[in-house]
Formats: sequence, structure tokens, C-alpha cells
Amino acid sequence: MINKLLTLLVLLLMVGTITVSAQSCTPDAQYTAVGIYPDTLVGLPCAQTTVLYQTTITVITPTDSLYDLGPPLGTINATIDSIVVQDNTGDGIAVNGLPPGFAYVCNPPSCSWPGGSTGCILLIGTPGTGDAGTYNVVVEVDAYVNELVTFGNPPVNMDKVDQYSIVVSTTAPPVPVITSTDDSQGSPSCNGTGTVSGGVTYQWDNNAGGVTTPTAAGLCAGTYNVAAIDVNGCAGVGSATINYLPCTPTVAGFTSNSVGLDAVFTDASSDAVSWSWDFGDASTSTDQNPVHTYAADGTYNVCLITTNACSSDTTCTSVTVSAAGCPPCVAGFTSANSGLEVMFADASADVTGWLWDFADGNTSTSISPTHTYAAAGTYNVCLYTTN
Repeated sequence: MINKLLTLLVLLLMVGTITVSAQSCTPDAQYTAVGIYPDTLVGLPCAQTTVLYQTTITVITPTDSLYDLGPPLGTINATIDSIVVQDNTGDGIAVNGLPPGFAYVCNPPSCSWPGGSTGCILLIGTPGTGDAGTYNVVVEVDAYVNELVTFGNPPVNMDKVDQYSIVVSTTAPPVPVITSTDDSQGSPSCNGTGTVSGGVTYQWDNNAGGVTTPTAAGLCAGTYNVAAIDVNGCAGVGSATINYLPCTPTVAGFTSNSVGLDAVFTDASSDAVSWSWDFGDASTSTDQNPVHTYAADGTYNVCLITTNACSSDTTCTSVTVSAAGCPPCVAGFTSANSGLEVMFADASADVTGWLWDFADGNTSTSISPTHTYAAAGTYNVCLYTTN
């Protein structure tokens, strides 16, 4: 069977966790799609002088790939036989540009991966004190495909070159310090934030909008990666986790007490985080428990609006104030009868004393009494209130 060399397509993903054992490597399990990881545009982690460095390049080999044979045959879907890390520039070196003292090993050791398999390349070494700098690393890869059309010509050498860079610094990469605020409105809202420090510049992942500011806002529940980058371009990567918080709708409520023209309002709401008062005289307040002084005697319709992250509620009630220090009482009641028995319900305001006259020679000082008449008829019932 005649083999041809084919360019291997590469996907863009972030550097993953490295697993190393006895100068070998384990492919990073987070990668499942065909490609070589990290992508050359992402680059490799920075190294520090006199500190052991090791990083893994994960290779997931496709079973087939589109291959352009040119006219008149055009594009065909070719089956991948294998891909191999090997010299294809004639210098005898397959991985060029490593810092001094660095080496590479593969899993499997042959640095050859059949189509449909997964493997990795381990770059390992300890930079010396004088090795600081940027090293351009070139990994030469050949991809072989099973020939689908016989030309009778020698195989065409189609090579793949992956270019990376390793920055060797005298200082350790920055350690990002990340704080986050949870999404307090619940699904499907997105009002969480993540904030990072520890670097000179920053780069959030695309899920966070790809922003380069220390704070990423408008985040839904989830995990967001961010890099803190120092002056050498070296990055430390961390993540911010945003959670949804439960939110109970607020219920507005309040009580009031007046002394002269001063009204004291006491919040009785539940699950409120903000308060908006309308005192009924064109005056307002955002205090939780305000005190308001009215300009004149009267009865005012006071409303309170409470809000939290997921709701708002409104309640209103009448409040009477008097410069004399005692608001005038207002008598009122309703009644319902069943046969000769009548139930009276007080509906008065600002009252401390009640006197009922049932118009049949009987009276009561109860707030809401029940009275039984001796005979059917129409009775003129009066309620006298005092304060």
C-alpha cells in the first residue's frame, strides 16, 4: 500500500493539566476532539530558571480528513494511516528550538500515532540561570494517508510544522487571585461578576466575553477561566465559579405611629433589600425606617415599595397626623345579622375607646360586639369613639 503525507488540521484550545510519570506523558483527558493541543496560537506555559519544567502536547489523530488533490480530482476524504513526529527539514531534528538542557519524549516512544489513536509529547528540562529568554519551538509532524487514487508516482511529501514558543523567566509566573459574586437573580438571569488580580494584564476566556479587564461582568452560573499575565508575557491561569442563589419574592409591609406632625414608620417587610417610601405629600425616602414630618394636619396615603433581586411589592395605608399631638379619631363600623343576632365589626381609625348604643336600651364597650335583639325591627345603632 502506497502512503501519502497529509497536513493535519489543528484546533484551538487552552493548555490543559499535565500528567507526567517517569519521563513519560499521559494525554490530557479534557480533549476529545481531533487535533493537537495546545494550539500553536495559544502557546506553551512559561518556564522559570533553575526550576524543573514539563508540559504535555496532546495529539488526537483523526481516522480520515479532507484532502485536496487539485484539478481535475478535487477534494477527497482520505483515510489517515498515521502521523509521526520526525525530521522533515533535513537537519535531523524533529523538535527544534528547545531551551538548553530540554528534551522531549513521546507516548508511545516511537512518536507515531495510528489513525484514530491518542498520544502525547512531553517537553521536559530545567533552564539554567543564564537561559532566560524566548525560545521558538518547531515540532515537525508528518501525516500519512492511504492513497485512494493510484498515480504511479513517488509519494508526495506533505509536511506539518507546529510552531510554539517557550518564555524562560527568572521569576515565577503570576498566581491569579480571583473573587466572584454569585448570580443572585437565579436562572436564566446573568448578573454574576468575576474579578482577578496578580498580573499586569488579563485575559478572560470567550465564555466571559474575552475581556481583558480585571473584572468580567454579566456572568451566568458556570466556570470561567482567566489568565493573569506578567511583564514577560507569562501567565498563571485560574477560574471563577458563579452560582445561582435562591431568591424569595419580597412582601411589603409597615406600621406607623404619629406624634404631632411627626410620623414614625417601621418596616415590616420580608425579603427586602431596598425601600422606597411615598409619604403622600410629594415627599419620599429610601430609608428602611424613616421618620417624616408633615407640614399640616391631615390624613395621608402612604405607600412603601420594596424590592430585591427578583421581585418588588407595594403596600399603602392611610396615616393621620395632627399638630395638637393627638390625631382625631374617626368612627366607623359594619354589621351583618343572622335572625335577631347582629355582628358588629369596628372600622374606626385612631381610636382607643368604643361605646355602642344598640337603640334598644342596651350598650357595649367592646371593639366589635355581637348583640341579640328581642324583637324584629329597624334600630338606629350608634358608635361613639374616643382617643
